[in-house]
Amino acid sequence: MTPTTFDAIQSLCPDARFVMYGDDPDSIEWHEGGPDVMPTTEQIATEMQRLEAAQVAAAAVTAANTAAAIAHAKSLGFTDQMISVMYPGMGFTYDQVLDVFVVPAEPEPEPTFADLTKRDEPPIVDP
Repeated sequence: MTPTTFDAIQSLCPDARFVMYGDDPDSIEWHEGGPDVMPTTEQIATEMQRLEAAQVAAAAVTAANTAAAIAHAKSLGFTDQMISVMYPGMGFTYDQVLDVFVVPAEPEPEPTFADLTKRDEPPIVDP
C-alpha cells in the first residue's frame, strides 16, 4: 500500500490529532497537538518516499524470512502442502491440504463365506 499524504503528516507530527479531507494538506483541521509550523509540501513528499522505502524494505525482510523458514521446514521433511498450512498463499486448495493431513479410514474388508456362516452361539440341536 502506497503511503498517503495523511500517513506522511501523521509520521511527521506523531502527537498531533487532526482531520484531513481527501488528500489535501490544506484541508487539515488540527484538533490538538498540532505543530506550530505545518510541514511543507517537500517535507511531506520526502516523508512519503521514506515511508514507501521502509515498506519495501520490510516486505523484503519478510520474504527472506519466509523463504528461510520454508527451506528449513523442507529440510525437516515437510511437504509443500504441509508448509502451505503454515504459510498460506502457496497455491494449494483446502482439499489438497486436507489430502495430506487427513488419513482416510481403512476400508472394511469384504466378508468371506466363512465370516458369513460363522456363528458365535452354539447351534440348536433337537433332542
